[in-house]
Amino acid sequence: MVGFYGWLINIVIFYIFDLLDSGDSSIGGIPDYFMFIVGPVTIAILFLNRYKSPTKLIRVILFSLLSFLMEYILGKLGFLKLKGWKPIYSIPCYLLVFGVALPWTLKLIRKS
Repeated sequence: MVGFYGWLINIVIFYIFDLLDSGDSSIGGIPDYFMFIVGPVTIAILFLNRYKSPTKLIRVILFSLLSFLMEYILGKLGFLKLKGWKPIYSIPCYLLVFGVALPWTLKLIRKS
């Protein structure tokens, strides 16, 4: 499900709104697979394995900051080319993903 979320965000932000470009177009989509499938899935698994009641808010903030830092570094290295998007815009998105979307997905998976 997280891989699906990653590709959905990729389509909306990168293609529909054209706010970012990623990777080298001559290489093709191989780096994109890691950026939108492997990376988010790995981070989500780590987050959900550590998602416990007393430390929920701390984990949400920590993983949001970690994700922001990774995005910022990818931008500085030139892998992400910003076209109207500022890295600061991502912070509320990460808080929503780690605070709402992933816990909801975990509940959905546990129900079935």
